[in-house]
Amino acid sequence: MDFQNQKKYNVIFKDRKAVLTGYNDQICLLFDKKDGVLDLGDIKVLDNYPEGSYCVFFSSLSMEERKQITLDNGDPLFKDCECSLIFDDKPNSDLLKDYIEITDDTIEYYVPDLLFDPSKYATVKCKNCGKKYKVNRKMGYRSSFFEWNVIAPENNAYDFSLIKNIIPAQLHDKVKQLIEDYSSLSDEDMWYKYNLEECWLSLEEYEDEKEEIDLIGFLIVNLLVENDFIAG
Repeated sequence: MDFQNQKKYNVIFKDRKAVLTGYNDQICLLFDKKDGVLDLGDIKVLDNYPEGSYCVFFSSLSMEERKQITLDNGDPLFKDCECSLIFDDKPNSDLLKDYIEITDDTIEYYVPDLLFDPSKYATVKCKNCGKKYKVNRKMGYRSSFFEWNVIAPENNAYDFSLIKNIIPAQLHDKVKQLIEDYSSLSDEDMWYKYNLEECWLSLEEYEDEKEEIDLIGFLIVNLLVENDFIAG
Protein backbone atom coordinates (compact mmCIF):
# COMPACT_ATOMS: atom_id res chain seq x y z
CA MET A 1 0.00 0.00 0.00
CA ASP A 2 1.31 3.42 -0.93
CA PHE A 3 0.57 4.97 2.44
CA GLN A 4 0.46 8.75 2.92
CA ASN A 5 0.44 9.75 6.57
CA GLN A 6 -1.42 13.00 5.90
CA LYS A 7 -4.43 11.06 4.61
CA LYS A 8 -7.08 9.14 6.53
CA TYR A 9 -7.94 5.56 5.62
CA ASN A 10 -11.10 3.91 6.94
CA VAL A 11 -10.19 0.41 8.04
CA ILE A 12 -11.47 -2.56 10.06
CA PHE A 13 -9.35 -4.23 12.76
CA LYS A 14 -10.68 -7.04 14.95
CA ASP A 15 -14.26 -6.19 13.94
CA ARG A 16 -13.86 -2.55 14.97
CA LYS A 17 -13.95 0.47 12.67
CA ALA A 18 -10.86 2.65 12.84
CA VAL A 19 -9.03 5.39 10.99
CA LEU A 20 -5.47 4.68 9.90
CA THR A 21 -3.61 7.97 9.74
CA GLY A 22 -0.62 9.98 10.90
CA TYR A 23 -1.17 11.66 14.27
CA ASN A 24 1.46 13.38 16.40
CA ASP A 25 4.03 12.40 13.74
CA GLN A 26 3.35 8.67 14.17
CA ILE A 27 1.17 6.28 12.16
CA CYS A 28 -1.70 5.04 14.28
CA LEU A 29 -5.15 3.49 14.39
CA LEU A 30 -7.79 5.76 15.89
CA PHE A 31 -10.97 4.16 17.26
CA ASP A 32 -14.03 6.26 18.10
CA LYS A 33 -14.84 5.98 21.81
CA LYS A 34 -18.54 6.30 20.94
CA ASP A 35 -18.37 2.71 19.65
CA GLY A 36 -17.72 1.45 23.17
CA VAL A 37 -14.81 0.16 25.22
CA LEU A 38 -11.88 -1.10 23.16
CA ASP A 39 -10.33 -4.39 24.26
CA LEU A 40 -7.37 -5.53 22.16
CA GLY A 41 -5.76 -7.86 24.67
CA ASP A 42 -2.03 -7.24 25.04
CA ILE A 43 -1.92 -4.44 22.46
CA LYS A 44 -1.14 -1.09 24.11
CA VAL A 45 -4.05 1.33 23.80
CA LEU A 46 -3.92 5.04 24.64
CA ASP A 47 -7.22 6.27 26.09
CA ASN A 48 -8.63 9.60 24.89
CA TYR A 49 -5.67 10.33 22.60
CA PRO A 50 -6.66 12.40 20.72
CA GLU A 51 -9.77 13.45 22.62
CA GLY A 52 -12.68 11.12 21.98
CA SER A 53 -10.48 8.34 20.59
CA TYR A 54 -8.61 5.22 21.50
CA CYS A 55 -5.19 5.24 19.86
CA VAL A 56 -2.99 2.29 18.86
CA PHE A 57 0.39 3.03 17.30
CA PHE A 58 0.79 0.98 14.13
CA SER A 59 4.42 0.16 14.91
CA SER A 60 3.29 -1.60 18.11
CA LEU A 61 1.38 -4.25 16.13
CA SER A 62 2.95 -7.56 15.17
CA MET A 63 3.07 -8.41 11.46
CA GLU A 64 0.31 -10.99 11.91
CA GLU A 65 -1.91 -8.35 13.51
CA ARG A 66 -1.19 -5.92 10.69
CA LYS A 67 -2.26 -8.55 8.17
CA GLN A 68 -5.68 -8.69 9.85
CA ILE A 69 -6.43 -5.05 8.95
CA THR A 70 -8.69 -4.47 5.95
CA LEU A 71 -9.88 -1.34 4.22
CA ASP A 72 -13.55 -0.56 4.74
CA ASN A 73 -14.33 -1.94 1.27
CA GLY A 74 -12.99 -5.34 2.31
CA ASP A 75 -9.64 -5.13 0.51
CA PRO A 76 -6.69 -6.24 2.65
CA LEU A 77 -4.15 -3.68 3.76
CA PHE A 78 -1.46 -6.29 3.06
CA LYS A 79 -0.13 -6.25 -0.51
CA ASP A 80 2.34 -8.77 -1.97
CA CYS A 81 4.94 -8.67 0.80
CA GLU A 82 5.28 -7.96 4.52
CA CYS A 83 7.41 -4.89 3.81
CA SER A 84 4.27 -3.23 2.40
CA LEU A 85 3.09 -3.06 6.04
CA ILE A 86 6.15 -1.24 7.35
CA PHE A 87 5.44 2.48 7.59
CA ASP A 88 7.39 4.22 10.37
CA ASP A 89 8.91 1.42 12.44
CA LYS A 90 12.31 1.58 14.05
CA PRO A 91 14.51 -0.67 11.90
CA ASN A 92 15.83 -2.42 15.04
CA SER A 93 12.33 -3.25 16.31
CA ASP A 94 11.95 -6.83 17.57
CA LEU A 95 8.67 -7.01 15.64
CA LEU A 96 10.56 -6.79 12.34
CA LYS A 97 13.52 -9.12 12.95
CA ASP A 98 11.91 -12.05 11.11
CA TYR A 99 11.12 -9.94 8.05
CA ILE A 100 14.06 -7.60 7.44
CA GLU A 101 17.84 -7.73 7.47
CA ILE A 102 19.80 -4.65 8.56
CA THR A 103 22.99 -4.34 6.53
CA ASP A 104 24.12 -1.01 7.99
CA ASP A 105 22.81 1.12 10.85
CA THR A 106 24.19 4.38 12.26
CA ILE A 107 20.86 5.84 13.47
CA GLU A 108 21.09 7.57 16.85
CA TYR A 109 18.09 5.85 18.44
CA TYR A 110 18.69 7.00 22.01
CA VAL A 111 19.67 10.61 21.41
CA PRO A 112 16.83 13.02 22.42
CA ASP A 113 14.72 14.81 19.82
CA LEU A 114 16.37 17.87 18.24
CA LEU A 115 19.81 16.57 19.24
CA PHE A 116 20.20 13.52 16.97
CA ASP A 117 21.91 13.61 13.57
CA PRO A 118 19.19 13.21 10.86
CA SER A 119 21.79 12.41 8.19
CA LYS A 120 22.56 9.06 9.81
CA TYR A 121 20.59 6.13 8.46
CA ALA A 122 20.04 2.39 8.29
CA THR A 123 20.12 0.26 5.16
CA VAL A 124 17.51 -2.48 5.33
CA LYS A 125 16.68 -5.42 3.07
CA CYS A 126 13.37 -7.30 3.03
CA LYS A 127 14.04 -11.01 3.59
CA ASN A 128 11.10 -11.99 1.37
CA CYS A 129 11.16 -9.83 -1.78
CA GLY A 130 14.71 -8.47 -1.54
CA LYS A 131 13.61 -4.83 -1.74
CA LYS A 132 16.06 -2.44 -0.08
CA TYR A 133 15.25 0.63 2.02
CA LYS A 134 17.09 3.60 3.43
CA VAL A 135 15.68 4.60 6.82
CA ASN A 136 16.28 7.98 8.46
CA ARG A 137 15.22 9.34 11.82
CA LYS A 138 13.64 12.72 11.17
CA MET A 139 12.17 15.48 13.28
CA GLY A 140 8.43 16.06 12.83
CA TYR A 141 6.08 18.71 14.14
CA ARG A 142 5.98 17.33 17.71
CA SER A 143 8.40 14.41 17.82
CA SER A 144 10.87 12.41 15.75
CA PHE A 145 9.82 9.61 13.43
CA PHE A 146 11.39 7.08 11.05
CA GLU A 147 11.08 7.55 7.30
CA TRP A 148 11.46 4.53 4.99
CA ASN A 149 12.44 5.13 1.35
CA VAL A 150 12.94 2.43 -1.27
CA ILE A 151 16.43 2.26 -2.72
CA ALA A 152 16.11 2.00 -6.50
CA PRO A 153 18.12 -0.95 -7.84
CA GLU A 154 21.07 -0.08 -10.06
CA ASN A 155 19.68 -2.42 -12.67
CA ASN A 156 15.95 -3.17 -12.68
CA ALA A 157 16.65 -6.58 -14.22
CA TYR A 158 18.15 -7.59 -10.86
CA ASP A 159 15.13 -6.52 -8.76
CA PHE A 160 13.36 -9.75 -7.83
CA SER A 161 10.22 -7.89 -6.70
CA LEU A 162 9.57 -6.90 -10.33
CA ILE A 163 9.34 -10.52 -11.50
CA LYS A 164 8.12 -12.22 -8.33
CA ASN A 165 4.53 -12.59 -9.55
CA ILE A 166 5.53 -14.48 -12.72
CA ILE A 167 7.93 -16.89 -10.99
CA PRO A 168 6.46 -20.09 -9.48
CA ALA A 169 6.45 -19.85 -5.70
CA GLN A 170 8.48 -23.07 -5.45
CA LEU A 171 11.36 -21.35 -7.24
CA HIS A 172 11.39 -17.98 -5.46
CA ASP A 173 14.38 -18.88 -3.29
CA LYS A 174 16.34 -20.37 -6.21
CA VAL A 175 15.73 -17.34 -8.45
CA LYS A 176 16.65 -14.89 -5.68
CA GLN A 177 19.85 -16.86 -5.08
CA LEU A 178 20.63 -16.87 -8.81
CA ILE A 179 20.20 -13.08 -8.99
CA GLU A 180 22.42 -12.60 -5.95
CA ASP A 181 25.09 -14.92 -7.35
CA TYR A 182 25.04 -13.23 -10.76
CA SER A 183 25.79 -9.92 -9.04
CA SER A 184 28.47 -11.20 -6.66
CA LEU A 185 30.20 -14.35 -7.99
CA SER A 186 33.00 -14.41 -10.50
CA ASP A 187 32.21 -15.66 -14.00
CA GLU A 188 34.15 -18.84 -13.31
CA ASP A 189 32.25 -19.54 -10.07
CA MET A 190 28.93 -18.94 -11.84
CA TRP A 191 30.01 -21.26 -14.64
CA TYR A 192 30.69 -24.21 -12.35
CA LYS A 193 27.92 -23.61 -9.81
CA TYR A 194 25.17 -23.51 -12.44
CA ASN A 195 26.65 -26.02 -14.92
CA LEU A 196 26.64 -23.47 -17.72
CA GLU A 197 28.56 -25.77 -20.05
CA GLU A 198 25.12 -26.98 -21.14
CA CYS A 199 24.43 -23.48 -22.52
CA TRP A 200 27.90 -22.32 -23.62
CA LEU A 201 30.68 -24.47 -25.04
CA SER A 202 33.30 -22.85 -22.85
CA LEU A 203 33.79 -20.42 -19.96
CA GLU A 204 35.42 -17.99 -22.41
CA GLU A 205 32.34 -18.05 -24.65
CA TYR A 206 30.14 -17.25 -21.63
CA GLU A 207 32.43 -14.38 -20.60
CA ASP A 208 32.49 -12.95 -24.12
CA GLU A 209 28.70 -12.98 -24.44
CA LYS A 210 28.24 -11.50 -20.97
CA GLU A 211 30.39 -8.54 -21.99
CA GLU A 212 28.02 -7.84 -24.88
CA ILE A 213 24.61 -8.40 -23.22
CA ASP A 214 23.10 -8.88 -19.76
CA LEU A 215 22.47 -12.62 -19.31
CA ILE A 216 20.40 -12.61 -16.12
CA GLY A 217 17.11 -12.98 -18.01
CA PHE A 218 18.41 -15.96 -19.97
CA LEU A 219 19.75 -17.60 -16.81
CA ILE A 220 16.39 -17.23 -15.03
CA VAL A 221 14.58 -18.81 -17.99
CA ASN A 222 17.16 -21.59 -18.05
CA LEU A 223 16.50 -22.24 -14.36
CA LEU A 224 12.76 -22.53 -15.07
CA VAL A 225 13.47 -25.00 -17.90
CA GLU A 226 15.74 -27.12 -15.69
CA ASN A 227 12.96 -27.33 -13.08
CA ASP A 228 10.33 -28.31 -15.68
CA PHE A 229 8.28 -25.10 -15.45
CA ILE A 230 9.03 -24.25 -19.08
CA ALA A 231 9.47 -26.74 -21.92
CA GLY A 232 13.03 -26.75 -23.18
